[in-house]
Amino acid sequence: MSESNSISLPTWSLPLVFALGSGLVVYGSTEARAEATAQEVIKIEAAVKKQAEKIVANGELSKVNQAQIVSVVNALKTNSDALAKTDASLNLLIQTMLKNQQ
Repeated sequence: MSESNSISLPTWSLPLVFALGSGLVVYGSTEARAEATAQEVIKIEAAVKKQAEKIVANGELSKVNQAQIVSVVNALKTNSDALAKTDASLNLLIQTMLKNQQ
């Protein structure tokens, strides 16, 4: 007799073997997709943190700008008050000079 080194499967088990093979392929692709998704989540998380830091920095810059604007407005108001007093003083001086000329 000749000995054969082949594996023989009953024909009824072929659908089970194919189902098992396709199940393993699906499992492998699912694992690969999960790994890719995890890496993508890490990248997105880093981008969101970086953007959040920029937003905070811009918010603080905005607060500084707002404080500077308030300071300029207050300085202009003070300057305007000083100009009004100077104008009143000059007006009084001119009137006094005109009275003295007559």
